[in-house]
Amino acid sequence: SDKHDPIPNRYCKELGDLVDLMLKKDPAERPSCTDILKMDIVRQHMKDFVRKRGLTLKPGERMLKK
Repeated sequence: SDKHDPIPNRYCKELGDLVDLMLKKDPAERPSCTDILKMDIVRQHMKDFVRKRGLTLKPGERMLKK
């Protein structure tokens, strides 16, 4: 069974969904690292991380390919 305690409700639903996917019992059903890094919630947090630290990307440069 893939049952586990839910993450606390102070976290957004999208993060809960990601945790659910990552905790699938069958490894074939889990997302790859690449899949995770392409998810909107992760991409947005990566952008926020970069912005908050004053890091910059060159025009047209992307952190990861979509």
